[in-house]
Amino acid sequence: MNTEISRGSQGSSHWSIKRAFNWTRDYLEEKGDEQARLSTEWLLADACNLSRIEVYTQFDKPLSPDERSKLREAVRRRAAGEPLQYITGSVGFRHLNIEVRSGVLIPRPETEVLVDLALKALPAAQEGEAREPLRVLDLCTGSGCIGLAIADERPDTQVIATDISPDAVELANHNAALCHLTDRFTAHVGDLFKAEGVDSAAGNERFDLIVSNPPYIPAAGMDILPREVADFEPKLALAGGEDGLDIARSILERAPSYLKKSSQMILELDARNVHAAADFAVSLNTYNSVEIACDLTGRERFVLVEA
Repeated sequence: MNTEISRGSQGSSHWSIKRAFNWTRDYLEEKGDEQARLSTEWLLADACNLSRIEVYTQFDKPLSPDERSKLREAVRRRAAGEPLQYITGSVGFRHLNIEVRSGVLIPRPETEVLVDLALKALPAAQEGEAREPLRVLDLCTGSGCIGLAIADERPDTQVIATDISPDAVELANHNAALCHLTDRFTAHVGDLFKAEGVDSAAGNERFDLIVSNPPYIPAAGMDILPREVADFEPKLALAGGEDGLDIARSILERAPSYLKKSSQMILELDARNVHAAADFAVSLNTYNSVEIACDLTGRERFVLVEA
């Protein structure tokens, strides 16, 4: 990597944010970053502890040696294709700032639509009337973003989350602490429904809502994933088997035993297999209704079922 940005002999005043911005953008463009300007905004904002807007309003600000060093390492990682979220360590999701780490799937903007659907599926909040918290189950929680957003926006919920990855569970509980939601969100290591607080659910202990963004990429699709996804994000959280529905089918088969009567489950899936998942749900003959919903781009991405 060109080390021009780190040459201390020129003094920190020589490297203003504007000069560092132009150099970083040009360098990342040379390395094939198709969003070089956006990457530069993120990396400079993180290195200098600024907002992305402040990067532009403080162009004359000189970088300190520590800021140059942090930016140099970040640019090296981005030039190698690493996702911005892993480099900066966090991502905005709904109203929350979610910490992300290598080995755990990065939250996607389209998954915020799943939260919208979930909030609509929950019984209406009843102000001034004491009642037991609504029970929500978040399967394949990853960073915890879905369950945490629900807990944040519906304080009358109690969210139990599961993931087969201990690293994901540790991160989800860490994010709950960062978001001050540990009283309403707890993640456990488990294979879908086989986890603490879930596998014994019965009667009144069943859930008012189940949500999941399970691994759903078909085998053929794994070979054509973008490099920064294929090379850096965990395959365990991506690969859904031959047709992408191995995990989704297991969830659909077992969910009725964990849902309260007339309660819903919402799955986020690949647009290529969402209809197959819906057809499978209908074939089970255990759901009162099966629907498909679109993301913000109009792609059919979500299966909604009612027990």
